Amino acid sequence: MFDTDKFCRSCGAAVPRFAEPFFVPPQPRKRKLWWYEWVLIGLAALIVLEYINGLFDPGQQYIERSYYSERYETEEMVWLKTPDSTVISRIGYNEDEEVLGITFRKAGSTYYYYDYPSDLWEEFLDADSLIDYYNRNIRGQYSSSKGDY
Repeated sequence: MFDTDKFCRSCGAAVPRFAEPFFVPPQPRKRKLWWYEWVLIGLAALIVLEYINGLFDPGQQYIERSYYSERYETEEMVWLKTPDSTVISRIGYNEDEEVLGITFRKAGSTYYYYDYPSDLWEEFLDADSLIDYYNRNIRGQYSSSKGDY
């Protein structure tokens, strides 16, 4: 009637067999997550955070990205601030005189490029990376001046 290898933890008395449950359900084994499961958890967390912040709209097919936070006009040209660019702080264009202005973040200096066509201005605005477009298509190809317009 008594199992000799099983004893009560508190008093040390032998535990009778009928005190044990007839069926003990197996405990689930804890396993480590695979790397792709962690990636999926991270992506789900990002989607939830973007949804909470209002950046992600499930009905939209893509997130519209805008480089330009503020548009303002001066006497010489129309300027657009570029908060998403790490190198260029603002860009401007004067359609009448075909002059492009670019202000760089690090130095804070503005360069003006003359005889820059308006159709290329639109192409520059639609570029994925402003600095890549600048290095490929503008730098060294137009007459320029630093500082004053």
